[in-house]
Amino acid sequence: MYVLNEATGKVRLAVSHQSIKSIALAGDKVFIGLSAGVMIKSYNYLGLQYNKTDTFKINRKFLHVQSKDSVFLSILLRCRAILYDSSQNAVFAAFTDGLHKIKDGVASDVLYQNTPVYISSLIEWNNKIYAGTFNNGLFVITHNSIVKIDDESELPLDAIVKMKRCSNHLWIFRTHDIEVLDGSTDKFINVPPLPTDVADITDVDEDSANIYLATYHGLFTIPVNATSNIKKNDINLLYLLVNNKDTFYTDDLTLASNKNNLIFRLAIPVYKNADRLHFKYSLISGSGDTTWYYTQDAQREIQFNALKPGSYTFEAVAIKDDEIVSNAPLIYKFTIERPWFSTWWFYTCVLLTVISAALALQQYRLRQILKIERIRRKISNDLHDDIGSTLSSINVYSELAKRDDDNKEYVNTIQQNTVAIINNLDDLVWNINPKNDILENLVNRMRLFAEPLLTENNIECIFTVNAENIHITITPDLRTNIYLLFKEMINNVIKHSGCTICDIDVTQKGKLFGLTVKDNGRGFNQAVINRHRNGLHNMQQRTTDIKGKIIINSLPGSGTEITVTCALK
Repeated sequence: MYVLNEATGKVRLAVSHQSIKSIALAGDKVFIGLSAGVMIKSYNYLGLQYNKTDTFKINRKFLHVQSKDSVFLSILLRCRAILYDSSQNAVFAAFTDGLHKIKDGVASDVLYQNTPVYISSLIEWNNKIYAGTFNNGLFVITHNSIVKIDDESELPLDAIVKMKRCSNHLWIFRTHDIEVLDGSTDKFINVPPLPTDVADITDVDEDSANIYLATYHGLFTIPVNATSNIKKNDINLLYLLVNNKDTFYTDDLTLASNKNNLIFRLAIPVYKNADRLHFKYSLISGSGDTTWYYTQDAQREIQFNALKPGSYTFEAVAIKDDEIVSNAPLIYKFTIERPWFSTWWFYTCVLLTVISAALALQQYRLRQILKIERIRRKISNDLHDDIGSTLSSINVYSELAKRDDDNKEYVNTIQQNTVAIINNLDDLVWNINPKNDILENLVNRMRLFAEPLLTENNIECIFTVNAENIHITITPDLRTNIYLLFKEMINNVIKHSGCTICDIDVTQKGKLFGLTVKDNGRGFNQAVINRHRNGLHNMQQRTTDIKGKIIINSLPGSGTEITVTCALK
């Protein structure tokens, strides 16, 4: 900051290393608005012929630092604007926390309805102070009151950047527009058509004939009588609510399928009779519907509910007194996506799923057919191999019995073969009956087979069952193989062990099944035993068929223990 002494024509540095925002001459002092507060200097220090001792009474809210030639008054906040009001003999300083009035060295808050006002610009005019705010329009401050001027603006959130008094008019520069206030009536008047954008205008002045605009593109003059023409303005989209939530709106906005309730809040700079303004609008979809609708007067929100998926173009124009007052239609495009169950990839997944299910069903049917065929072949083989051969032998022994008077031996043989056929048929029927596909029936079958047979051969049978779920389901193939494997183990005990006690232990835990057959017989030497003997070979083969594991522990004179484990299916 520099000061020019007109009497001497000399310039001297007044304030250095500070960001000067605004100054105000207040009697014998200069109030300087800084980025960190307010500085007060005497005229004498500024090079003017004046000498007086300064004293200040500062309330606790402010910091007070005084030197012989200046006072620094601050609340450690930026001072945006400062003004001396001669009618009140007070200084008004606008800080970032609100407006303060400094009178007789005492600072106090200036409140509107008990709320701070955030000032961007201050103008003293006609014994009143005009205060422009960042977010609440224009205020007039007098000795005992602060009053808001209702400008009927459609852009209440449009900040006032600065103000300039010209003749009997107050020019108000907003972020996106310019207003002109008549000082005699405190009413807004029509703004003449501007030759350039508001953002390009840096200053304004006027006389009785012309208005002068300083811009980045040069100086423009506008005849005063041009103010009778009404300027058309653009419609502004203040905000967009999606499902009642504020949304950042951009061109070609894309929304999810469930975000289909929209509210548009529109505004246009109209300063006279704004309550008679309404909007004409349409929502053009992919179907090409161009029906136009109208809002009520003073209605600024347009709502659409439950919009279907697709691309939309929203268009609106402003109308007042049957005349279009908007410069151009507001056009906004957005898209609502299809729900996931209506997209091409979902249909593709469904088609692939159906095809896969059909193939799986077909494969299942083929497996069932093959399974039935295997059962049929097994039944056929069993009938042919076991029952067929036994019946043939009965037929032979019957013929021999007819020829020989001493036929008791043949009759006994025929009886034994008949019992064998009955047992084989009973096993066959039991194997193919689906009612037996539970562990309990398998265990009962094993018990009914082992206990009578072992007892008949003078072997004590100890049958133990430890099962978490005795009713667990098992597949027919697994059930049959376990049963045949068990029969093979019991037959081996009877034929080869020479034991007196046979322990049978059946266990089930989760999906794991275990079967242990232990005897106290003669045992055998595993190192020299022929592993290809028919009995051992059959047991190993059946264990492999059920994807199980067999462990044989035996020593000569110490008995034999065979354990089979597998997974239940």
